[in-house]
Amino acid sequence: MKILFQTAESIPPPYANQVEIDSKSTGENIHVKFRQTYLQRDEMEEEDILDEGFSLDDDMEWEGELNEAWKAEFQKVAESTKEYTATSNTAHDEISVEVEDAKLSPKNVDPLKRFIEQLQQAIFEHEKLEAPLNVVIKEISNSEERTTKLNASFLERTYLQTINGQEVPQHWNQLDEQLKLIFAGDYVYEKASNKLPTKRGLYVNLGNEWWFEVGKSLIIQPTKIQGFLV
Repeated sequence: MKILFQTAESIPPPYANQVEIDSKSTGENIHVKFRQTYLQRDEMEEEDILDEGFSLDDDMEWEGELNEAWKAEFQKVAESTKEYTATSNTAHDEISVEVEDAKLSPKNVDPLKRFIEQLQQAIFEHEKLEAPLNVVIKEISNSEERTTKLNASFLERTYLQTINGQEVPQHWNQLDEQLKLIFAGDYVYEKASNKLPTKRGLYVNLGNEWWFEVGKSLIIQPTKIQGFLV
């Protein structure tokens, strides 16, 4: 199965890119070739690319095997082509899936785009370029301290919450919605602290040394964070 993705023509460099994925079943696992190429950057000044937070060489090429959980996800993508329409050029992001020489596009590209993003994150994790997700939420009051830890591996497609020391396995599909809640606010690094919080308040740590206090260095509705502490 092959998956082809390209950003819409309206997306300018340095963001415009193309992704090619080629997969093949290998027993319990899935063999994957992944290539991402950024487009039209030769039209830009190097300084302008760097100012947008990119490097001068963000193209990526990877080949390797992923586990049975990823194999199952690739199978879901292949099966979903039954609901696809014939490929047509549009002004939007273009995605097509090629199965047995049939090249089709989904009516709704968002789920497949998210699949590609998660696959890329799994590759980063495989290559030790990024660590698995590790978020800590802590609430300190006058009488008690409550803590929830969110641990997710894109490589293994596993998601675990530890609430006040008790492990609570979560369904992988819950991760997206819960991350939307956590990252819905504005994280102000200039006001964050690199010390473990001890004073009354609600805090979030994103897996590094920085602690963000809700209402001060994290601007968000407190209820979106407090819901993880139940």
